[in-house]
Amino acid sequence: MQTPSQRARPRPSARRFTVAVGVSVVVAMVVLLATTTGRGPHALACAGQCRPPYQLQVLFKPGTTANVAGREARRCRQRPEVDRVGPARKGVGGLEVVTFYTRDLGRGPKTGGLLSCLARQPQVAGTGWPG
Repeated sequence: MQTPSQRARPRPSARRFTVAVGVSVVVAMVVLLATTTGRGPHALACAGQCRPPYQLQVLFKPGTTANVAGREARRCRQRPEVDRVGPARKGVGGLEVVTFYTRDLGRGPKTGGLLSCLARQPQVAGTGWPG
């Protein structure tokens, strides 16, 4: 018969299993943190647009021609956050798309002027940073 101290102590194989699981969890957490904090590879965290120039796609309403799309895009290209503007091209569903290359990503004070300018253009259907 076993004494209480012998019953409380886990078997050596159970201890090895617990240590192996613990180490695996720690390794997984380190990898996760390294890929999402910017201190390591972060292609997944930044969704493909990791540094400037960022691509802001401007989608135009159905029936808008490439000339009209280009003209409306030119009205907003002088904004300080814009590096350059690509040509109008056919996008999904045959709609015209113009790509703005910007220094900043996302909606905020640095891109607010550009987004407001684009929103005022009558043929613009929407804007967004893909990725």
